[in-house]
Amino acid sequence: MNPIVNSTYDLLTKLFQEVLDLFIDEYIHLGADEVDPSCCITCLRAGLDANFYPHCGPHSTGHIGIHP
Repeated sequence: MNPIVNSTYDLLTKLFQEVLDLFIDEYIHLGADEVDPSCCITCLRAGLDANFYPHCGPHSTGHIGIHP
């Protein structure tokens, strides 16, 4: 999933709706809070690095040689 692709949010909306329909608990931890390095590269190429990298943080981008 890439945060700069609009269809990502359609997928997430459908996913969360299905999860809400299946689980009765008030809170659900989904995990998967890691940033995929390919998203950072895509944002860099799209010129969105100034907006996206502050959310990744230097520790998330340093291992692929990108520094905000």
